[in-house]
Amino acid sequence: MIDQSPALQEARPLANDLSAIAETGLEALSYLSSDNTPTTEWRQTQLAKLDEAAKPKAALEFVVITQRAEL
Repeated sequence: MIDQSPALQEARPLANDLSAIAETGLEALSYLSSDNTPTTEWRQTQLAKLDEAAKPKAALEFVVITQRAEL
């Protein structure tokens, strides 16, 4: 469906961003449930992913990311 619509093509990056956000959340939950502490490198990588996902694309944005707490 997305391949058939130029308007939806512009929103394709949002799907990729949502996947990255979900992956970050699942990894964070894994750290919490295992009582492990993430490395500084992991934290910086995830914050960079969230910062990238927070950028508006196709005049849309994930507002919840712009209001995120520090990991």
